[in-house]
Amino acid sequence: MQVIFGKDSIPADFKGACVTLGVFDGLHRAHQQIINRMLYIAHQKKCHSMVVTFDPHPRQVLNHAHPLPILTVPDEKVALLSRMGVDFVLIIDVNQQFLQTSEEEFITDLLVRRLKVCQVVVGFDYHFGHDRRGTAASLNSAGQRYGFQVEIVPPFSVNGQVVSSSLVRRLIEEGQVNRAAEYLGRPFHLTGQVVRGAGRGRQIGFPTANLAVERPEKLIPADGVYLTRAELDGQTQYGLVNIGVRKTFREQERTIELHLFNYPDRDLYTTRITIEILEKLRDEIRFATVIELQHQMQKDCAQALTIIKNYKS
Repeated sequence: MQVIFGKDSIPADFKGACVTLGVFDGLHRAHQQIINRMLYIAHQKKCHSMVVTFDPHPRQVLNHAHPLPILTVPDEKVALLSRMGVDFVLIIDVNQQFLQTSEEEFITDLLVRRLKVCQVVVGFDYHFGHDRRGTAASLNSAGQRYGFQVEIVPPFSVNGQVVSSSLVRRLIEEGQVNRAAEYLGRPFHLTGQVVRGAGRGRQIGFPTANLAVERPEKLIPADGVYLTRAELDGQTQYGLVNIGVRKTFREQERTIELHLFNYPDRDLYTTRITIEILEKLRDEIRFATVIELQHQMQKDCAQALTIIKNYKS
């Protein structure tokens, strides 16, 4: 798969493609429906497949005071699209100037002149151009004028619920990560580098790795203790992750502390780890003593090991 950064980097002799466009934050199951349909059409027409996406999320540019937490940062999105078999990903930089682009200029400059699209596939709720004035319907009308086909993919539902990024985001913010996974089509994950912590976990018999998430805009689940899974040294490792402020020690900085089962107690400092957040076990609690915390962690581990049997089967 080839990644193109910015529309000015599109080769002048680009031969055209079947294209889908969107932020695709989360690349959830509704997004996958759209992309898979685009891939099918590209295969039928024997042309390239391309996903046009945008970074940063337009809502982050429009609202600096309250930045939108992101489900999938660009590197994660690119990796997922590569696994889906997409030929090209075009990442367009979003800034105030880009957000002023008119609907017509967006179509004529990007889709017609630069990409020479043969067909465009978009979701029913796709919007584009200044003030989001462009819609899937207006894109379809433009296609008739400029000679490319447009297919509009209807809403996709799971258990009667229309899947959307805002739905997935809300569930993760509430700690309902297992429900979010139903709509994502995979567990929600975090990627970061292990950084040095206070070392308290090792002192109380539960060594932990402190994870510093790579992108500050990445959504972090609600505070609590979660069952997690990671790939280390080519093997699947299960464990617990505590997200919160370590209430028992009366700290205030929010941290992500990972404790892995059946993994050698070695220093993972500077290791880059991706963890899947599988299920929330409980809220973060302040304990009166470290002994009480140790007892609760033993219970957490026992509960997690019972749940792990379901995942392994």
